[in-house]
Amino acid sequence: MPRSEVGTLKWVSKQIKAKGLQKLRWYCQLCEKQCRDENGFKCHRMSEGHLRQMEVFSGNPRKIMNDYSRQFESAFMQLMKTRYSRTRILANTVYNEVIHDRQHIHMNATIWTTLSDFVKYLEGTKKCKAEYTERGWYIEYIDYERLEREKEENRKKKSKQLQDDKERAKLEMLIINSKNKKEDITLKPTGMLRSNKIDDQDKITFEINSSNNNIAVIQSNSILSDIFNQEYDSSEESSKTIIRSSRKRSNSFPRYLLD
Repeated sequence: MPRSEVGTLKWVSKQIKAKGLQKLRWYCQLCEKQCRDENGFKCHRMSEGHLRQMEVFSGNPRKIMNDYSRQFESAFMQLMKTRYSRTRILANTVYNEVIHDRQHIHMNATIWTTLSDFVKYLEGTKKCKAEYTERGWYIEYIDYERLEREKEENRKKKSKQLQDDKERAKLEMLIINSKNKKEDITLKPTGMLRSNKIDDQDKITFEINSSNNNIAVIQSNSILSDIFNQEYDSSEESSKTIIRSSRKRSNSFPRYLLD
């Protein structure tokens, strides 16, 4: 059957029908083709392209299914990490968001047949915490990077606390030692100690050479006489200058004042 030309009403009708999500059972993951109904999916399975893809799949089915499973798990965990990293949410809610993309990897192409099997796998590998309730499976993402950061922060806090305790203990020890030294250095009144006992009747005598004493007395007398003579001469000169100045003043006055 020939394809409808682009822009015709039939082509527009097919585009409208193909828009949005279709039923998963009519999707071929190997060919990445979505069929609209059972008849279309049956025709696709009989096509040459699909048969060639099936031959490739039959050559190494385990490897291809593991690749699809890894891609599906990566998309699911990426959504859990970015949007539901710290919340407890229904697994079905996350799955609906994953399949909202038309180009997503379908679960029927993976090693898990149901969503419950996939959730049990995540719980077994410790990638998520899972809990079954009446509403279904609840899952919670385990952020190992955040846990590692918290462990590192706690380790740094403990190390810093230990270092602070050591410094505080060292400072307290220094304060105690300084107080002890200060108490040892404090001055206390003590009695006078004598190394040798001296009797009260003992006397201290000094010897003076008489000749040297006489010389010192003569020198001192000569010095005093010189000083006295100098003072006398200076006083005499000052009196003479006073008399001269008084005479000059008297001569400078007018004679009628003197009379």
